[in-house]
Parts: sequence; structure tokens; C-alpha cells
Amino acid sequence: GDLIGFVGSTGRSEAPHLHYEVFKDGSRINPINFYYGNLSAEEFDKLLQRASLENQSLD
Repeated sequence: GDLIGFVGSTGRSEAPHLHYEVFKDGSRINPINFYYGNLSAEEFDKLLQRASLENQSLD
């Protein structure tokens, strides 16, 4: 029940979205590492490649 973020549309965004970070032991961890869903290994690898591109939306 803890509030972890707000959804909004600011700057040049075209739709509401959420930015968040994951920290473990004081270090940032890429949140994509916590995504499971129902992706195949190949689909997950493609998602990781797209996530590494700057200014890339994953929706």
C-alpha cells in the first residue's frame, strides 16, 4: 500500500508515463531486470536491446 510514484505527462512527452529507479545496497539497478511477463528468451533479449537505447519507450 506504499506510494511509490506518480504518473504524469511533462515536457515533450506524448502520454502519461512513470519514471522510477531501483536501488539495492546503495547502487542503481536497471528495472528491466525485474520484468518477467510471458516473454520468450528471444523476446526478452530484444527488449533488453531496445531498453539500452536512449530515449526509447517500451510501450
